[in-house]
Amino acid sequence: MISAAVFLAILAVSSAIRDDCYTDNRRFYHGQRYIRPGARCIEYRCEHGQMVMHKEACEVEGQCHDVGSLFEHRCTHYQCTKEDHGRYYFYRPVPYSSDCRDHQGRCHAQGSTFAAYLHGKFYDSCTCTFMGSTVRYHCRSLINPARTHSAHQVSSDVTASLSHKSVEK
Repeated sequence: MISAAVFLAILAVSSAIRDDCYTDNRRFYHGQRYIRPGARCIEYRCEHGQMVMHKEACEVEGQCHDVGSLFEHRCTHYQCTKEDHGRYYFYRPVPYSSDCRDHQGRCHAQGSTFAAYLHGKFYDSCTCTFMGSTVRYHCRSLINPARTHSAHQVSSDVTASLSHKSVEK
């Protein structure tokens, strides 16, 4: 016959073990947080034996942006989206507008005039427009009026690093 105190101790240990979570060959206690390698903006929390999504965000050059949030990166405006692809969720920043970047990397509103480098050449009078995910620059040189240039640029020069992250459900 076991005493009531021993029985309660066994019950407490048994209950605590049921509240633990196991993932990636690791044990997590109830309330403990877990970030899966390679997806540092997706955070889980162990809740009563189940890993539950706690934080979801898009990662852009080491910065986390919550799902649904709007943010600016290098003059382009994005919204962090979460897409359901069956067994996986994809977290992807989607551009919705852009400002223009000048020769010093500063942002300017569309329609304003600024100086910029295009294809290695300096232009002192540029404007730009945003269509879809493309910024179109229209430049001319007031110093050298014979020099004019138009160019398309994908909305940001870091589009490749803004690619989506996938996380298994």
